[in-house]
Amino acid sequence: MSRVQDMDNQSHQVQTEMLSTTADSSTDAEKLSENDSDLSEDDSELFEDDSETTWTPPRVLKGHLHFVVEDLMSTERHKLHDKALVDLHEILKGPWPAPEDVVKDPDTAGYILWLLVQTAAPTLALRPEWKEAKNLRAFAEQDVVRESLADAVRWKAFTRFRSLVLWYEGYDLQLCL
Repeated sequence: MSRVQDMDNQSHQVQTEMLSTTADSSTDAEKLSENDSDLSEDDSELFEDDSETTWTPPRVLKGHLHFVVEDLMSTERHKLHDKALVDLHEILKGPWPAPEDVVKDPDTAGYILWLLVQTAAPTLALRPEWKEAKNLRAFAEQDVVRESLADAVRWKAFTRFRSLVLWYEGYDLQLCL
């Protein structure tokens, strides 16, 4: 078994255990187990691009990050997902990053975005491009994304980021981009 597969198995066990302690964890655990294949110990491995074609993320302005799906999930559920996201980061990566670290490092920002999409709304289909860690890392190359994400990291509150229309199928990105 390769090192990455071993890490995937370990992270899957940790994620499943973490989510089993929160309310409605069965749905979350199933969702994480389906989407944890990109997780590894080293960010460079997580964002490694082994394909020949490179996906180009949408270019966004600060205003684009305010287009959200209203009533995506209850406030309580958002808070549970926020806590799970922070706990998973601390278990898998160590101490929670400072907002400045997120602004400076696209790998850190990309990893947090990867954790974020693992807690996306189960009632809406996630766009396929956001299921790839390397695409989230490419999206995190944009200063405006990292700066906005740093605010969410500061407060450990990701409701607005989790609710962005750009993550979900069925929303026309051209209307807000």
